[in-house]
Amino acid sequence: MHNEEANTSQLVSVVLSDFTLTQQVIRLANSAMYAAFGGNVTTVTRALSVLGVDAIGHLALGLQLLENFSGLAETREAAGSELHRVLVASEFARKITISKGPKEAEEAVVCTLLRNLARLLVVFYFPEEWVEIQKLSATEGMAISAACEQVLGVSLEELGEEVTRRWSLPPAIAQSIQPKPLDVSTPLGTHVAWLNAVATLSSDVAEQLLERREADSIGEMLTEHAAWLGVEDSLMTDSALDSASYLTQLEQEGISTPTAGGPVPSQGKPADSEARLERSLDEVATVALTTPAGALTPLVLESWMHAMGFERCFGMFLNYATKRYEAKLGFGADIPAKLSRLSFEQGFFPDVFHLALTQIAAIFVEDAASSPIISRLPEWYVREFAKTRSFILLPLQLRNRAIGLFYGDWGQTPCPAVSRQELSKMYKLGEILMQSFERAVPAAPPPAYAQGIGA
Repeated sequence: MHNEEANTSQLVSVVLSDFTLTQQVIRLANSAMYAAFGGNVTTVTRALSVLGVDAIGHLALGLQLLENFSGLAETREAAGSELHRVLVASEFARKITISKGPKEAEEAVVCTLLRNLARLLVVFYFPEEWVEIQKLSATEGMAISAACEQVLGVSLEELGEEVTRRWSLPPAIAQSIQPKPLDVSTPLGTHVAWLNAVATLSSDVAEQLLERREADSIGEMLTEHAAWLGVEDSLMTDSALDSASYLTQLEQEGISTPTAGGPVPSQGKPADSEARLERSLDEVATVALTTPAGALTPLVLESWMHAMGFERCFGMFLNYATKRYEAKLGFGADIPAKLSRLSFEQGFFPDVFHLALTQIAAIFVEDAASSPIISRLPEWYVREFAKTRSFILLPLQLRNRAIGLFYGDWGQTPCPAVSRQELSKMYKLGEILMQSFERAVPAAPPPAYAQGIGA
């Protein structure tokens, strides 16, 4: 996510490879805060343009941290309350910062999580030593960090600094999680100082809620820091009340955080595929005139994939230098790793790919293993997609010439049919994309895919 050279399609592939992250990203992009950006976001490509790379990166890191520790909490009973504290702190941080924007909110959540990371590491991986640290802190009146240093030979601060170094965290986050006292008499002159204060206050609020102090009773502390942090008093109070309710829910229902995983296998063509295609057309048409062809291509491809429920899809475009059709972007299981192996020569050969291109007509294959079809599948395709049952080829036409095609399949799940209405809407998606190419390069020859698509 912090690779500035990564293009849109690569970033989308990263998000789509994790089902939970995909759902979280799309849900955030569809939140009320982003209604002004068009609303009804159904693709990661569109969500990326709405939210920005940084917000998605912070969201991914936060999900990964919570997944790891929530899994361990199930086997370590004593660690449950410690994770509750961190979850409640993160929830409070998100609520008081969400009005500042997605990047700031998710950044604040990650800083709050990481500020407590060193303590969580000790609790989860050194449970016996943690018991000793707690006893030492209680009997000797020592701070937890000092007790940790006496028992383990390293303070929580030192452990946290080492983690940020090894994980190569962005400097802003690494600096913002360093422990500093809250001092409202000192202006918050930098964004890092603001993040640090939010993380510290959120952790303090969670600590007091776990000590069974009522949310109303910590109102004085919240009021004291509200203006300093640039947060409304009422938002502070409401966030504390919501966080207290969240803590009660955690204690009653147990820890429940999303379980990350790979892409979900296709369940076949959705029953509402035609309606989905219509929504995809609306979404693409809304941004087509203001989106460069390079950025519009992955959006169209992903929209098509979402509408038809594909397990895999990719786009192939003619490389005029090599006179080969080459796959340049794609989504789904193993597709990014396969792209370099997906290509074929421009010269005609009687297979389904050349047939779709020469006739400039979509081809739907219901059963790729059937005898009439298998002899028309190129060797490179059989090698990479031997178990695929049903797929579609959608040619892309510019100035009466096919310059590429989109491919989509449902994996091993068969698809019995594709309607004329669905094909019509697919053609319209392709037409919108080709119109974008036309605007980008008004004079012949047609643009080569390699000259910027997905940039």
